[in-house]
Parts: sequence; C-alpha cells; structure tokens
Amino acid sequence: MSSFEQYGKYLDSEGSFELAEEPPRKWSNLHYNEPGENEILSEATNVGDGTITVRDMAGNTCELVGRHAKYLYIRDDESNLCFTPWGSPIPTPTKLRTCQFHPVHTTINSTCAELRVIHRIFIPRREIFEAWTTTLQNLTDRPRKVSLFAYAHFQLTGTNANGDPVGKDNHSEVQPDICGVFIQNRSLAVLNYRFNGYLVTLNRAEYVASSGYRDFFTRESLSPGDPKILTGWNCDNKSLSGPDCAAIVQIRFNLPPRFKIRADFLLGQAKDLREIRSVLERTTPTTLDQAVEEQSTVEKRRTVTFSSDTGKKNFDNFLNYFSKRQTVRDLISTQDISSTLETDAALTLFDYPLARANCLRVIATQNEDGSFPHGFRPAHLGKPPVSAASLLFAVPWMIKESGDFSILDEVAPYEKSPTTETVWEHLLRSIHFLSENLGPNGLCNESQDDTVDGLDPATKTGSRESVLVTEKFCLGLIEMQELALRRGDKRTSQQMKEIFTRFHGQLNKVAWDGEWYARAINANGYRLGSLRNSEGRIFTSVQSWAVLSQIAPPDRAKSSLEVVDRFLESDYGLALVAPAFSKYDERIGQLSAARPLTSENGAAVHHAAAVHGIADCLMGRPERAWALLQKITPDSAKNPVSNSLTEPFTLPGGYSLGKDWPGLTLPGPGNGVAPWYIMLAVEWILGARRHYDGLLINPSLSREVPRAKVIRTFRGARYEIEIDNTVGRCVGTQTITLNGSTLKGNILPDMRSGTHFVKVVI
Repeated sequence: MSSFEQYGKYLDSEGSFELAEEPPRKWSNLHYNEPGENEILSEATNVGDGTITVRDMAGNTCELVGRHAKYLYIRDDESNLCFTPWGSPIPTPTKLRTCQFHPVHTTINSTCAELRVIHRIFIPRREIFEAWTTTLQNLTDRPRKVSLFAYAHFQLTGTNANGDPVGKDNHSEVQPDICGVFIQNRSLAVLNYRFNGYLVTLNRAEYVASSGYRDFFTRESLSPGDPKILTGWNCDNKSLSGPDCAAIVQIRFNLPPRFKIRADFLLGQAKDLREIRSVLERTTPTTLDQAVEEQSTVEKRRTVTFSSDTGKKNFDNFLNYFSKRQTVRDLISTQDISSTLETDAALTLFDYPLARANCLRVIATQNEDGSFPHGFRPAHLGKPPVSAASLLFAVPWMIKESGDFSILDEVAPYEKSPTTETVWEHLLRSIHFLSENLGPNGLCNESQDDTVDGLDPATKTGSRESVLVTEKFCLGLIEMQELALRRGDKRTSQQMKEIFTRFHGQLNKVAWDGEWYARAINANGYRLGSLRNSEGRIFTSVQSWAVLSQIAPPDRAKSSLEVVDRFLESDYGLALVAPAFSKYDERIGQLSAARPLTSENGAAVHHAAAVHGIADCLMGRPERAWALLQKITPDSAKNPVSNSLTEPFTLPGGYSLGKDWPGLTLPGPGNGVAPWYIMLAVEWILGARRHYDGLLINPSLSREVPRAKVIRTFRGARYEIEIDNTVGRCVGTQTITLNGSTLKGNILPDMRSGTHFVKVVI
C-alpha cells in the first residue's frame, strides 16, 4: 500500500484526490483564474482556509488573505451548536467527512448535528474572487433554524509595481446593499486600487447582517477557533479601522424537514463599491456553476495533451492530473524573469496560447540594452537589471513544440522606450548584453538568474562572475544557432557558433576545478563551489548545466555527474550545495545565512534535481534519472507523505536534510519545479521530445519500467505511444512503427491532426 492510501485515494474517473482521514498537516489545493491582466491565486485546504494573492499586469501584488484566516461556520440557532465542514478550527467533531481536491475546485463534505454540508471552493476564470458554494441539508424530520457565517481576516499588504513594500492602514465598511463588507487599505504606499478586498453573499433574502473587525467576532483569545457565535452572538453591522479588519457575513435559513438549501459567498478584490455591485449583477448561483464547468473544460483539455502509464501510480497520477495545474500556478506566483520563461517553455506542451501570451509580456519588459528589470511583475526597479539567459532557449523550445515561427516576427516594445522591434531582434539584443557584460575572467556577470541558488551580490569582494549564467547562455547560443539556420540566416548562425566557442573555451579554462565546475568567481579571486573550500565546496546546478549546455567535454561531464552522485545525492533528492554553510559569509550572501540543511543551504532542492535528471538522460544514465524522478515525486518510497507532510498531489520545493527531520517538506511553494519535472518526465524519460521536424522519440527508461505508454498531443495530432523495454536496453530505439508501418529514423512526421498509433522497441 502506498503511504498516501492511509489518508485517501485518487479518483481516476475525476482526476482528483479524495482525502478521508486526518492528514499529517493541512493539505492545500491551488486555484487560480486565467493568467493575464488581473490574476488571483488561492490555496484551499481540507479545513477550508488558505492564502489568497492578487496581482495585476503592472505587478502590484497584494496578499488579500493570509494563512489560517478564512473559514465557513454553521450554527444550529436553537442549540448554539457550531461546527465547520472539516471540524476545525472549532473542534466540534464532524462525521463522514471527505475532502476532494480537484484541479478546478476543492470540496469538503461532512455531517454534524444531523446537518449534511457540502462546501465547494473555486475561482472562476474571468473573475478576481474566490467563490464559496455551500449546500446544507436537514437530515431530520423536524424544521431547523440555521445560520451560516463566512469569515475572512484581510491583510491587504504586499508590494507595488516597483517591488516596494506596501504596509497596512485598513478600514472596513459594512455595506448592507451589497450584503457584506468592503475593506480598504488607505496606506500612502498604495498607488492604485489593488489593495482593497470584500466578502459578500449572493443570498440577499437570507442576509442577516455583517461585521467588520476580527475582535467583534472572536472572544478574548482572538482565535477563529473561539468565536462569539458559540454563545449566540450575531453580526452587529459594526465597522472599524485598524490592522485586524475582517469581514464576517451572516445568513440564516429556516430548513424544513429533509430540505436542502444553497449559500454562496464571494471573497475577492475590487476597486470600489461600484465594481462590487457590477460583480453581483453578473454573478448568480447558475453562473457560478457554469464557471465551474467552463474551468473544468479547460483543465480537461490540458489534461489530455499528455499522460503516462508506467505502472507507477504516484508518478502517473501526479504527472497526468496535477503537474499541469501546478505549472500554471507557477506562472502566476513566480516573480523571477528566468523562472517565468522556463515555465513558459514547459507550459507550451499543454497550453501554447497561454505560454505565448505570457512570453510576449515578459519580452515587452526588456530594456533597450538587452537586459531586463530585476523581476517580472513586480519589476523591482530598485535593484540591478538582469540578463535572463533563459530567454534564448525558452523561445526556441516553444517554437519546436508549436511549430509557430511567427512569434519571432511579433513586434514588442522596450521598457520606457519608444523603440519597438521584433522578438527576433529582442533575442539578439539579449545575446549582445550577455556577451558584453563580463567579468575579468570572461564569464557573465552574476544576475538574478542566480537566485534559484539563494545567492545575492557580494558587496565587500566586488563583482562576481557566474558560471551558471554563462552555462545557460551557452545553451541559448546552441538553440539560437539552430533557430537562425531554420530562418535561413546563416550569418547569424555562424556568429552564434563563434560566440559559443569563445565561452565554451573560457568556461573550461577558468571554471573547471579539477573534478567539477566551480559555481562563481568573485573579483578578488575567491571561488565559490571549489575543492579548496571547506564549506560550499560543490553545487549541483553548475554540474547539470555543464552537460545541458554542452560545454563539458565527455570526461569532464562524466566526472561532474559522478561527484554529484557521491557528495550531493540522498534518499530525498539532491542537495543544492555541500557541505552546507555553518555561518554567514559576506563573500557568498544570503545563502550562507540560511539555516543549514533545512533550506537552500544544503537541503534537497527539487528544481535543481529535475534539471539534473535531464543531464543524466543526456549522459545515458537512465537508472539515475528514473531514481531521481521517483525521489522528488510526492509520496516516494523512501519519503512517504506521512514523513514529508506534503500532499501526494503537490510537488514541493524540496526536502530538509537536517538530522532532526530528514525528508520534511521545505517551507514555501515549489516555484519552478513542476515545469522542469514535466520536461524531464515527458520529453527525456518517456522520450516524446519536441523537434522542429516533428516529435522525436528517444526514451530513457529504467529497467523498473519494462513497458510504458505515453499519450502526447503535438501540433494538433494525438500520438498514442507504446514503449517496449522488456529486453532492458533502457536507452534509445531499435524500431519504431507508426500506424503499422516501420519508421526510418526516430522523428515522427508532423501530422497536424488525427490520432496515430506508435510502437517503440528500445
């Protein structure tokens, strides 16, 4: 039995996970609207709470509601018995409880005091609110009087479009005409309307009253688990200003015997009362149900673009149903330029229009010199510009998948400039910036690309050259060289080749440390990630990218991967760096200040592991790649969810390697992990890889997987691919048949439509 089966099960027919027992901690689902102009991202736990964040196109980012701060309460008004759907934070026991985590919604079901409740949480695609739909049924033969209380403690803090912090000066207004509460942050740091929130109900006939402050609702403990409703309190229509503004909305029903009612609440962001009224005019229970169906259709369309059947339930279920949802989440939550572009590269496999639109938005923020602002939505303009080397391989990968070369001819602006140029010219400016902004050793200067390793600029030792950024640049040059040839631009292709040759030579001259590649070189000569260091001696990322970028000669590539095996691999994935830093070092920055082995400072970081798995495949190491993939897949054999505490349907950022709790999920979301996980699993291990000429078939399977099936939609055609690895060759292809005919080579032709059957013998 898999570890997660002690808590619940996957519902294959629905593509969801059903939780039936108390998990080791609250499990969270992810919900979002369509990424773009105004984005809302929420967590929905089995308890019903979770954070909500809103971001606009400019980059104003507001935490609407924090953790442990939104709940639905049900009260029998005759007995004052109160409960919540899961039985928390009020500890009134509930029976027959389950929580279904769907890609579209989270639904909590339970029974208490002979009342049956079904509580659904989701976000419509075209709205900036989270919708709560609660169905309540009287299971008795007598009439009941029941009140429902929706509660949300608002934060309304975050960052403005420049990345500057926004504090809180909140004021609540009870508004009976909207059946709820409107809360504004009146801080002078608020430059627009993005820091206002509301909680309302659609049940106008059942509306009783509202209240606008946490302390009105809770007793002396100020805890949402100890509300005044336990002793018969009702909302009192009071408003207040202060840091703990909250919205409490009460509705009341007279429930006939065996009768069922429905309640709907909206928790969201709005400019003003006029906008809330507009939301209420277009939103009804019917439109909410239609929005669920619409979002379900979108998610199903994404789901069928690729799926796997390897016989490994954990891997198949996560990849097929939840990896896509987490990747879209990353698109909304990520504020790093390079990670956003790498997410677009993976997103193209299942939603090219969304990836294309986002990529163009990123490109439009580029500076005229080829650099980018420090961040993407918000821009963090107070920090130095960055290079975004990932642009140079993300765009070619998107074209390989979609076949859409027209994106290169799209015209995009530059940041704060009247100049507009094609995407192709934007790419060339990026190359110019990367190839000219170098340190004394001829490598690219450190930039925001390095934040995946928790590094920041060294202030006392001067500038720093980044081996990692230079390696990413080299991969970009390889991709740009081929893309230029595909465009018929032989001159540019030759230039890319020459630049690559220069940086290839320089990396191997100054970055090779004897057995592996150093991580960075400071202006004073200090080498980070060097054999001569007692701490921070070796970093995973630069070894992986040395292989991906093709800068490592065969013997050095082999050595680089083998030292990762020896010094960085664990039962829980790959340590980002070893040995971990025990104290702060000004030559390194924030990474050395982080807690050793329980953060990026020596813990197993899954973003780096997923990239490294691709390097394993490139070097013909299928067993290593498969073992690594299994270690980072939720609920792995050596790290069950009972130990990691993560959900079986969520890929975390990594695991602690500390002695006090090895394998514990690292705090914070796993941004950037799901995109690389998808690319590793689908394109490299299952081997259905994008190519300009068609779908390239080149699996890298473990002997643990004698047979596998992968379904892949590619440029409008559906390929059902059966892989035979029973002989145990594991790598490459012996024969490929397409619709019964033997294929020459290993690239499936670009069919553009229809369903096609492929059999592969490794």
